[in-house]
Amino acid sequence: MHFHNIVVGWAMIIISILIHDDDATSHLSLGCILEEKSALLEFKASLKVPQEHAQFLLPSWIAAEGHDPKMTDCCKWERVKCSNTTGRIVELQLHDLTHDIFQKTGELDLQHWSLNFSIFLQFKELRALDLGGNVFEIGCGQSASFTNLQALYLDYIFFNSSSSIISCIGAMSSLKNLSLAGNDLEDLSVLQEFNHLKQLEFLDLSSNPFYNSFKGCGQSASFKNLKTLYLEDHNFLNSSIIPCIGAMPSLKRLSLARNDLVDLSMLEEWKLEKLEVLNLGENTRLDNLSSLEALTSLKALSLRNSRVDNFSILQGLCKLKNLVHLDLSENGFNGHVPLCFSNLTSLRVFDISYNNFSGNIPPLIHLIHLEYVSLSGNYFDGYFPLNSLANHSKLQVFKLEPKSHDLHVDDENFVLPPSFQLKVLHLARCNLNEKFRRIPSFLLYQNELRNIDISHNELFGEFPNWLLENNTRLERVNLNNNSFTGPFILSDGPPKHLVGLDISNNECNGLLPQNIGLAFPKLEILNLSGNFFEGHIPQSLGNLTLIVSMDLSDNAFSGEVPHQIITGRAHFEYLKLSRNSLEGHFPWNLVNLTRLKTLHLDNNYFVGAIPNDLSYSFDFESLDISNNKFEGKIPGMIGNFLILTELDMSNNLLEGTIPNELCKLEGLNLLDLSQNQLSGSIPLCSNLLSLRFINLQKNQITGTIPKTLFMSLDLLALDLSHNHLSGGIPCVIGQLTRLRVLLLGENNFQGQIPICMCLLKKLTFLDISKNNFSGRIPKCFNNISFGRGNFDEAEELYNEDNISGGTYTTSTEYVYNNSYIDVLSESYFESSSYLQENVEFTAKSRVEIYVGKILNFMSGLDLSCNQLGGKIPPEFGDMSDLHALNLSHNYLNGSIPASLSMLKQIESLDLSVNSLSGEIPSELTKLNSLAVFNVSYNNLSGGVPDKGQFASMDDSNFKGNPGLCGPLLKRSCNHTSSEPGNVDDHGEEVDNGLDMVALIWSFFASYMDNYLAGNLMLVCNVSLTDLLDLSGHTLDLIRNAPPMKNLLQEQSHAVAE
Repeated sequence: MHFHNIVVGWAMIIISILIHDDDATSHLSLGCILEEKSALLEFKASLKVPQEHAQFLLPSWIAAEGHDPKMTDCCKWERVKCSNTTGRIVELQLHDLTHDIFQKTGELDLQHWSLNFSIFLQFKELRALDLGGNVFEIGCGQSASFTNLQALYLDYIFFNSSSSIISCIGAMSSLKNLSLAGNDLEDLSVLQEFNHLKQLEFLDLSSNPFYNSFKGCGQSASFKNLKTLYLEDHNFLNSSIIPCIGAMPSLKRLSLARNDLVDLSMLEEWKLEKLEVLNLGENTRLDNLSSLEALTSLKALSLRNSRVDNFSILQGLCKLKNLVHLDLSENGFNGHVPLCFSNLTSLRVFDISYNNFSGNIPPLIHLIHLEYVSLSGNYFDGYFPLNSLANHSKLQVFKLEPKSHDLHVDDENFVLPPSFQLKVLHLARCNLNEKFRRIPSFLLYQNELRNIDISHNELFGEFPNWLLENNTRLERVNLNNNSFTGPFILSDGPPKHLVGLDISNNECNGLLPQNIGLAFPKLEILNLSGNFFEGHIPQSLGNLTLIVSMDLSDNAFSGEVPHQIITGRAHFEYLKLSRNSLEGHFPWNLVNLTRLKTLHLDNNYFVGAIPNDLSYSFDFESLDISNNKFEGKIPGMIGNFLILTELDMSNNLLEGTIPNELCKLEGLNLLDLSQNQLSGSIPLCSNLLSLRFINLQKNQITGTIPKTLFMSLDLLALDLSHNHLSGGIPCVIGQLTRLRVLLLGENNFQGQIPICMCLLKKLTFLDISKNNFSGRIPKCFNNISFGRGNFDEAEELYNEDNISGGTYTTSTEYVYNNSYIDVLSESYFESSSYLQENVEFTAKSRVEIYVGKILNFMSGLDLSCNQLGGKIPPEFGDMSDLHALNLSHNYLNGSIPASLSMLKQIESLDLSVNSLSGEIPSELTKLNSLAVFNVSYNNLSGGVPDKGQFASMDDSNFKGNPGLCGPLLKRSCNHTSSEPGNVDDHGEEVDNGLDMVALIWSFFASYMDNYLAGNLMLVCNVSLTDLLDLSGHTLDLIRNAPPMKNLLQEQSHAVAE
C-alpha cells in the first residue's frame, strides 16, 4: 500500500499545481465565498463526535463573527485551498479526520458518519476532493453537476458495490484521478459504471475483496486514456479482469502486488507497449517471467519478495535496456549475479538484497547513474574495492551486509574527495579495511549522512566523534562491535535529529557528556553497552522525552540511578542497566512506565525491598534483578504482569515463600529464583504451561516436587538442586520429552530411580547426586541420548526467535521516483545469530570455560553420593556421546564393564569409592578423549593400563586398590602390596594424604577461554550440579541481545587437598 499511497500523494501535488496555475498572476486573496464557507460549516456540523473531542475536529473552522479575519476566512482554514483568482474553493483534503482526533487525545473512537455527497455541489470550482480514511455512509444527489472535479479519493471508507456513490462517480465525466482502495467492493462489474469516464488517467482499486466474477471487459475500451492502474492486495486477483488490462493501450504504470499471482504468460498478450512501471512484488511464486522481455519500454520493475528462484529469467531482464529501477530483493536467486547487469547503464535503483547470490559482487563501475544500491543479505565473497564507486557522483544509498564472512571490503586507493555525498551507508560485517582496521577515510568528506552502519568490523582507533560533528542531519548511527577507544565527545552542533545511536561493544571510556540528553532531543534508541564508561549516569538523560530503549549495561557506571531518567518516560519500553557498579535504592516508587516491556538491573549493588505497589505496564515481558542485594519478600503484585515471559530474581537476599500469584503468569517462559533464602514448598501452579527454564537451586525449599511442575511439556531445563526437597521423583516427569537439563543434586530425595526417567530421551545433563537414592541403576538409561543426535533440538535452547524483548526496529521511508523503498530499517539491539553462553564445566577438579553453542557438544550423568547398589549396567556403553560420567560414592559392585570403551567422547569417568572388583579393562585405552579417570578406593586388582591416555595419569586416581599394580603405581605385578589403607564411611580404604594432580585438557580448544587445574577430592562435595550450575545467570544463555544470563554458570568451589 505504501507504493500506491505515495503515487496518490504525488497526484494530489500535481493537481494542486494545475489548480494554482493562475496563482502566478495574482497573489491577492479575495477571501472565501460566503455560501462556500457556510457549506464547510454545515459539513463540519454533520460530523458527530463526543463533546469532549469536538475541539479537536477541524479547530480552525470557526463560524462566529468578531474573530480575527484571518481565522474566519475559510481560505485560511486547514485542509482548504482556494483559487487566488476567484476566491472559490478548489481543493478539500478531508482525509483521516478521526485519526487527527486520536493523535490529539490518544483515544480512537471510530465514527460512522452520514454524508450527503450533494453538500459539495456548492463548491462550483472544486477540482480535488479527498475523503479517504473516514467511515462514511454516503448518499448521492445530482452528481452530474460536478463538472470540474478532476481528482476524487474515497479510499478506506468501507462502502460496497451497492452503494449509491458508485453510480454518482460514473457520472463525473471530468474525473482524471479516482481512488477507491480499501473498501468493500466485491463485484468487478463496477468498472461498467465508469464507462463514461473518458478522461480517467489514474485508477486505484487496491485492497477490495472482489469476490464475484466479471462477465467481461464490456466497454473497457473507455479506459483507453488510463495511464496508472493499481490492483494490489487482493490475495487472489480474479482472472476475469486480466483481459481488461490488455485493453488499456495507454497504460504506463501497473501494480499487481500482493495478489498470489503465479502465471505471467499473459504479459505477452497484453501488448502494453507504453508500460514503464510494473510492480509484481509480494506474490506467491511468479512463473513464466520470460514474458517480461516483451515490455521493452519498462523503466521500473519490482519482483520483491515473490519467491522467484528461476535464475534463467535474470538474463532476460538484461534485455530491458531502459530500466531505471530494478528490485529483485527477498527472493531465492542463487549463483553469481549475471555480468550483463553491468550493461543496464541507465539504472538508478539496484536492489538485489536478501537472496542467495554468491561469488564476487558484480562490477558496478559502468553504472554511474546509480543512486540507490542494496546488496545486503547475500553470500558474496572475495574482494570489493570501494574505489569502484569513485565516479558515481549521484550515489546516495549504498548497503552491503553479507551473510557470509568471506567478503573483504576496503577503500584502498580511493581518490579523495569522493564525487558523491551519501545519505545512507551500510557496511556491516564485511571485514572492512581488514589490513589496517581503520574507518574508511572517505567518510571524512561526507556531510549529508542520515544513516550509517559500519558495525561488526573490529575497526580500531579513536572513536570518530567527527562523524557526528560533520553530519548534522544524522538520524541513525550504528558503530557497535568494533574496537573504538577514547571518550565520547559532543561537538557544538550535534545532530539534533538523531533517533538511534548504538556504539555498544567498543572500548570507549571516560565520563559521558553531562549534556548528552540535551544534545539529542529526538533520541529514541540509545545503546552504550559493552564499553568502559564510568562515573555517574548523566541526569540529562531524563530530557530524552521520546526515548523508547536505553541500554547502559556492561560499563563501569557507579552511584545511584538518577530519578530523572525513570520518571515520566511515556514511551519507555526497554531499560537495561546490567553489570555496572550502581548502588543504593532503585527508585521503584517514581516509576510510572506505562509502556515498559523490559527492565534489567542485574549484577549491580542495589539494595532494599521491592515494593508491592509498582505502577507498570501490563505489557511487561522481562524483569531481571539478579545478582544484587535486594531483600524482603517477592511481592505478589508481580502476578499482575500477565504477559511476563522472563523473571530472574536470582542471587539476592530474598526470603519468605514463593508467592502463589506467580501462578497467574501463564506466558512465563523463564523463572529463576535461585540463590536466595526462599523457604516453604513449591506452589501448585497448574497453568504455567509455557515454562521452558526453571531454576530454584540454592534455596531452603522443602516438601516434595509437585506434579504440576511437569505440566509444561516444553520444559527444557529444570534445576532444583541444593535445597531440602524430599520424597521421590514423580513418574509424571517422563512426559517431559523435550527436557535437556535436569539437576536435582544435593536434596533429600529417596527411593529408587524411577524407570520412567528413561523416557527423557533428549536429556543432555542429568544430576541426581548427593541424595539418598537406593536400588539398582536402571539399565534403560542407554535410551537417553545425552547429546546423541540432539543438535537440532539444542537449537531451541538458544534460538533467538524463542526470546522475547530486546530488539527494536525503526524505519524511515525514502521516496525515489514515486516508489517506496525502505532504506533505514535497522535493528539497534540485535540478537546475535549465535546466542552465546559461558559454561563452566568441572569434571572433579577441572574447570573449563566454553563459549558458544558448546552445550550442543557436552553431556554429563552424575549419580554420585547415593546408596545405589548392584552392577554398572553394560548398556552404559551405548551412551556414545557422553562426556562425563560420575558413579562415585555408591555401593556398586562387580567388574568394570568393558563396554565402557564404547564411550568415545568420554572425558571424565569417576567410579571411585565403590566396591568394584576385577581388572581395569584394557579396552579403555581406546578412549582417546579421556582426561580424568578415577577408580580409587575400590577392590580392583591386576595391572593398570599404561597406554593411550593412561600413560599420563597420576597414581592418585588408583589409590585404595591394594591389588592394582604396574609401572604407573611403581608396584611390580609380581607381588601384591599388603599395606592397609584407611577406611571411609563405606568401609573402603582412604588415604588422607593424597598426592595432588594437575589435569590438562584440550577438549574443544577453540571454545576455551582459559585452562585451570586443581586437586582431586574424594568426598561428596563436587557434583555435576556444581559443575553445571544453573545459577543466577540463566538469562544470558537464552538471549544475547539484550544479553541474558548464563544458564549453566558458577565455578565449583576450590578443590581442597
